[in-house]
Amino acid sequence: MFDDTVTIFNQYKENGTVTWHPHVLSGVELQKAVAVTVQKEGSASADKAILHIPFREDYRKPKEWKNREEKEQTFTIAEDDFFVEGIFDVEKVDDEEYPNGLFEYMKQRYDDVYNITSVNRYKTVPHFEVGGN
Repeated sequence: MFDDTVTIFNQYKENGTVTWHPHVLSGVELQKAVAVTVQKEGSASADKAILHIPFREDYRKPKEWKNREEKEQTFTIAEDDFFVEGIFDVEKVDDEEYPNGLFEYMKQRYDDVYNITSVNRYKTVPHFEVGGN
């Protein structure tokens, strides 16, 4: 348990440009459910994931993180962010470098890319439960 690694991509605006800042988080647990739904237009992915992150000292609340000068030493978990299974050790990325944005590029190119849909913080056993699809 807690032996997975993910990279969370936090989004913020810098000089009017959407910028993504990646943070590699080790010691987490990623539970995945792979599914396909059939719609009128055809099949669509219905992959879902629950990411368990033990509380970490380098976590900041979303507004606090976006207002920080030095974003590299901390991370946040917000519904406009996404995560990817594995290590993506890259510098910050400008969204405009990709025709449909970084998230769409990652979804098309890699497996196990999840948009953050929910964030729950638990205090009894201090951890975050992050929903993604």
